[in-house]
Amino acid sequence: MVKKKTVSEIFAEVSPGTTVIPGGRRYDKGKKTTERSTQVTGPPTEPYTSRRITGEDYERAEGVNCPICGEKTLQLFPYGFLGNRKACKKCIERRTYLLENRRKILGARRNRR
Repeated sequence: MVKKKTVSEIFAEVSPGTTVIPGGRRYDKGKKTTERSTQVTGPPTEPYTSRRITGEDYERAEGVNCPICGEKTLQLFPYGFLGNRKACKKCIERRTYLLENRRKILGARRNRR
């Protein structure tokens, strides 16, 4: 049985000064190349525990202004293709209604042709 030569042995016969750096995953087995993110950032933090909101807390909460209608709302919801834009629930429902109505009108025009 013939012993297989490594790449460095083959190139050493041709040019002895050539250095071959081994590549591929078989040389990296068992070695850690990077540290895990938990090891880098430090000790673990406490787990998040949600707090139940009371009616008094809800009444005292001010909320944020909707960028479309300007009314105060407690939560803005993402909308659009990418979800980058945010608006209150009323504005999103109004926009959805207008888009569906427009789709129906354009669909009726296409069907008449």
